[in-house]
Amino acid sequence: MSGMKGSGLGLMTEWLAGVMSSSAICGKVRHQNSDFERPQDVDHTFIAPRLACGLRLTDSFERSDALVSRAKTSTLADGFGAISMPGEREGLPDQQARRHGLQVAAQDLDMLEAETAQSLELLG
Repeated sequence: MSGMKGSGLGLMTEWLAGVMSSSAICGKVRHQNSDFERPQDVDHTFIAPRLACGLRLTDSFERSDALVSRAKTSTLADGFGAISMPGEREGLPDQQARRHGLQVAAQDLDMLEAETAQSLELLG
């Protein structure tokens, strides 16, 4: 997302979330982890298109799948092994746990078993 398209998207985002909302723009947003004296002066923009206007929902899914497929089969940049879509890396642990089961460290399992035994004793 670099070059002209990335710059355009960045400016559009700055315009929607900064200019149109009267919040900080042009690098004036204060740092949330180091400037605690004043508010950050940020705002948010949410875009919710009505897909039903002119395009069937199933068509939009097919078109989205085609776009993702084309992006993922693009030529890789040097040093990269795959193209990821937003959210894919975050979802990998969940997918792996569903396929192979949840991995629990032995010491954690021992602690859970001890807690369970103690709870059962208390319940009588």
